[in-house]
Amino acid sequence: MSQRNTEVDEYLKSLPAERREILTVLRDLVHEVVPETRETMGYRMPTFELDGQTFLAMASQKRYLAIYAGIPVLDRYRDTFSHLDLGKSCLRFRRLQDLDLATLRELVATAASTEGFC
Repeated sequence: MSQRNTEVDEYLKSLPAERREILTVLRDLVHEVVPETRETMGYRMPTFELDGQTFLAMASQKRYLAIYAGIPVLDRYRDTFSHLDLGKSCLRFRRLQDLDLATLRELVATAASTEGFC
């Protein structure tokens, strides 16, 4: 059963409305794909754990929003998300429309089933 953390709620409440809405959609997507997800605040951003291991994180940065996954996971989806600003272990985007949510669901499932978060 998923556990939602009030610290994550506080983080989201602190954001401008548009960013809060986008990250809330992503949060819900993670819980939909991996219902047993546990939320925490790691590195001062919402993180998602399964069996005590972080598999994904998200954040509102100064100029963009970001989804963090392990490097091997992100490497599998680099071509699909090549239109985005990709870091070593993150997808950077500004609008929800920048993401293909079906592919993002796959990425979340892959991240949850892959050992290790880099």
